[in-house]
Amino acid sequence: MDLHCRFCGEPIDADELHDMPGVTSGLSGWSQEMYAGLYSEAVRQWREFGCNAFSDRPRGFKLVPCSRHSLKTDLAIVTAVYEVLGDDMDAAAAAFEDFL
Repeated sequence: MDLHCRFCGEPIDADELHDMPGVTSGLSGWSQEMYAGLYSEAVRQWREFGCNAFSDRPRGFKLVPCSRHSLKTDLAIVTAVYEVLGDDMDAAAAAFEDFL
């Protein structure tokens, strides 16, 4: 299932949040609790910066929100889904399958 950038509407597979560069990628031997905290950070960055959360960046690089624009995705729906469902990315992906 796909999630959509709230800035440009670009879809990503929801599982990509589990392998976000600089946040959750390359982890092994981590406890469930430690990983859950990192996943929460990946979700926060996705909601705040959209597609740019997945950009390869040097350590300490300041992220900025995605600045691409899309005419094909109804961004009002994307924004509303994230506002209503909060950090529940599985529910958001299911809603996008129904509405987009």
